[in-house]
Order: sequence, then C-alpha cells, then structure tokens
Amino acid sequence: MNQEPIKTKLYPASLASRCVVPIRKIVSTPLGDRHFGTGTGFHYRDQLGGSWLITNWHVLTGRRPDDPGFLLSDAPQSPYKIEVTYPSCEIGTFLPPVYLDIYENGRPIWKERLLDQGVDIVAIPVSPPEGARIPFVQEFSSSEMVAMQPGLDVVIIGFPFEHNKNMPFPIWKKAMISSEPGYTVFGQLQVLVDTPGMPGMSGSPVFTLSEGFSVSKRQYEMLRGCQRGDISALDALGSIDLANCEPSPCLTFAGIYAGATGKGAAGLERLALGRIMLAPMIEMIVKDGQPGNNPFPPEVHSVS
Repeated sequence: MNQEPIKTKLYPASLASRCVVPIRKIVSTPLGDRHFGTGTGFHYRDQLGGSWLITNWHVLTGRRPDDPGFLLSDAPQSPYKIEVTYPSCEIGTFLPPVYLDIYENGRPIWKERLLDQGVDIVAIPVSPPEGARIPFVQEFSSSEMVAMQPGLDVVIIGFPFEHNKNMPFPIWKKAMISSEPGYTVFGQLQVLVDTPGMPGMSGSPVFTLSEGFSVSKRQYEMLRGCQRGDISALDALGSIDLANCEPSPCLTFAGIYAGATGKGAAGLERLALGRIMLAPMIEMIVKDGQPGNNPFPPEVHSVS
C-alpha cells in the first residue's frame, strides 16, 4: 500500500486548499488490509494551541450515526486505520501517505460529543509529520460567526475524487443554506445545504464568502508582526498600499460538511440536500469532548 510522493506543477495553492487533506479508510480483512472508501479532513487549532484533524464520525466508522449497525459502504466492517496525505513545504509536492491507527488498545483515539443529537464530528489530536506544510483554518479565515440564514451561499472544500497526481488538491463546491439554522432538522443539530451528498467530501470545511482585498507578502508579514506585538498597529496599517491591493474573496469558517447520512437520509438524497454542522460545535468538542465510541469496533486480522 506504499505510494510514491506526488509532485505537481510548481504553482502555489491557496492556504484553504492546503488545510484540507484526503482520507482513505483502511479495513482489516482475512486477506489483508483493503481500502474501502474515502473522506476529507482539515486542520484546526484550539484556543490552547493544540492541533486537531477534524472530520465526521461516519468517515472514521463507515457507519450511520443514527443507526451504527448500518454500514454505509460495501466494507465488511469499520476501518481500523486511515491514510492521510499531507502537502509538503515544497510547492506542488506531497509527502508519502501517513498511516494513522484510530484505535489504541481497542478504544477510539478521537473525541466526540452529542452524536445522538446529530453532531457528526470527531476531532483527532495530531502532530503533522516533519516536512508538512499544514495551515490551520484559523490562519486564513475569520472566526467571527456570520449570521447564517436561508439563501446564504457557502463553499465546501473537499475531495470527491481519488487523490492523485491528476487531482492533487480539493474541489471548491458552492452551495446554499436551505434550512433555518436556528432550528433543528429531523430533531438533530444540523443545517441543510442545497447540494447532494457527495462521497469523499464528508468532513470538508465549509466557509462563507465575502469580498475583501489581497495584500503582498511583505504587508502580510507586517500585519502578523502587529499581532505578535513586534510593531505598532499604526506602522502595520501604514504598510498597506491600498492602490496595489486587488479584490479577493475572503473566507469565514462556518462549519463542517457531513453529507446525507443520519436521520432523514432518504429524503435528503431524494431532494439532493446535504448537512453541515456549525463551527462552534468543533470548539466544543476539542475543549469538552468525550472519548470516542464505536459500538461495533473493527476486528484486526493477523495475516501471515
């Protein structure tokens, strides 16, 4: 299952695209390890500086959150490890895949919370490998919550296709908020979006878009220096040349895409709707989450 590092044309990708990583699920079978399905994850930094890989519960278990006995794919059981591919510090290059055991002594390594209320989110504490360049969502997007309302456009960034040299970076897919965010849907804490469930994109970060301006690398470093307290806010503002700034879309982190699994899945699929969990739930999980649980943990086979 070893793979050669992926190298592409030397064009710098956006921070948002590099924050998102493809996940391949690995299932143990009597004939050896097999890949069964893919998903998406992204990197999140908590308020204490801890690093987390965020994805969906159903990505790591391959099971419906509201009916764990139901496997979502043709896999014989839940995956016992995942394969994650990280972009490297060298532009256009990816490191060899990293294999992550998601159980330790038979217990999940992730944190979760309120799964029975539809919060299909897990957080895995991670330390990206040496040589990886992984931006966290907080590095390039605003954390201020946008007033979510039906009709608001959002963008979902994830991997609906197999990650390879011909498709090295995630797809940005636009959608529209389709339900009232202040109310539960099917009795669960979720918001509907007008886009169908897309295998592979479960676990993708979701952002709202607004108009802003791009700045040069030097101007960006000045602003970062202001945040660190190295220079004054007046000097930082004086470094920005508005005449040379170009209009650029600005991202505000809104939540995580969870596909069309869970309660009401048949209706969601019929109407081509998907689900998102809002961003505050992620901070709630990394701060006060419970140890992960899979009522049907995988069996690991010994293959001679």
